[in-house]
Amino acid sequence: MKVNKEKLYQFFKTYENQEKFDNYMKNFKSFSKNKQGKSGAEIGSIDKKTVMKISKIKFKQNSIIDNDCLFLKSQINEIFINYILTNLEKFTTLNNKELRIKNKYLLKSKDFGLTKERAYILNDKIGVVIDKKYMTNLNEILVLNHFPKIQKNPYLIKRYQKYFIGKIIRPLDFLLSILNKKVKFYHTDLKLENIFIRESTIKSYEDLKEKGVFINFTPLLSDLDKSRLTFNNKSILPIDDKKIITKIGKALGYEPLLSLRFDCKVKYGKEKCIKFKQGDFDILTIFINVYLLLHKFKLKDLFEELDNYVKNRFQFCEEDLLKFKNVIKKEFNSFSIIDKTKPTKMSGIIYQLCKKLEY
Repeated sequence: MKVNKEKLYQFFKTYENQEKFDNYMKNFKSFSKNKQGKSGAEIGSIDKKTVMKISKIKFKQNSIIDNDCLFLKSQINEIFINYILTNLEKFTTLNNKELRIKNKYLLKSKDFGLTKERAYILNDKIGVVIDKKYMTNLNEILVLNHFPKIQKNPYLIKRYQKYFIGKIIRPLDFLLSILNKKVKFYHTDLKLENIFIRESTIKSYEDLKEKGVFINFTPLLSDLDKSRLTFNNKSILPIDDKKIITKIGKALGYEPLLSLRFDCKVKYGKEKCIKFKQGDFDILTIFINVYLLLHKFKLKDLFEELDNYVKNRFQFCEEDLLKFKNVIKKEFNSFSIIDKTKPTKMSGIIYQLCKKLEY
């Protein structure tokens, strides 16, 4: 499929169907407020197996801007990114392992569409119930279950790290590497809340299960409205509707993630912050979020296996690893942990880390 403004506009127009949307809405049940996203979209279920995300947008030709790159309104950017990644094997070659990892760890769209005032995406239902609490993402699992249990049973730390790296970090890292290699994909907002979870069976680590550590789930790369990729040599990324955020972010030095998200030409990992490769910034964001939580739960000096993974992943020397951990320690002490998940704060941490590692 050739990609330009007119082709993309026609692509979206073929999925404009008010009747289909109305049929889905007959069974739509909105989730509670604390399960809604911060973007203003409404999320709910249409049956026991399917979740629907609805966003307001008056789709017009100016929803797409062609200026070297193709810039899309975030609501339709999410649809197109989902479409490409869900059907990635139709557009590029994947070996058996790559296809298996993509199908297992990506939250794929089941359907999507537009009306004159709405965009919507359907996915398989996510989440697990633990101690009568419905949890939908990795952050909730770590904060409400994993790390409190490990605090109470510190002798399990080494065993838990093996599980955490093997079942969560390594597969997500591999998936992100595949997507970056094949279509130059960048998520740019990979906080732990955007790693959804689906219940599944893990047949090992019985010692963790016995102490109440809930591990029967699969982490899923999700929430792609701020993502970008390159398709048929054309970069496709979200429109920066709130330009003041980018301008202020750059002025304050909070540029890396904002630049990856909104700038046509990607300089980070190439001309700036060259300690990292261009495909490293999403997994780096995950690591930073995890280490911030380890500080919160006073576990920061006990995860040696995770330290080794980070060290090997980025080819850090001991001094680099120490700088990495010191930047996170300083940032943890400077702001509330809630603030750190905001794009400018996370981007600021990466900016400080880049500065430390360049010298």
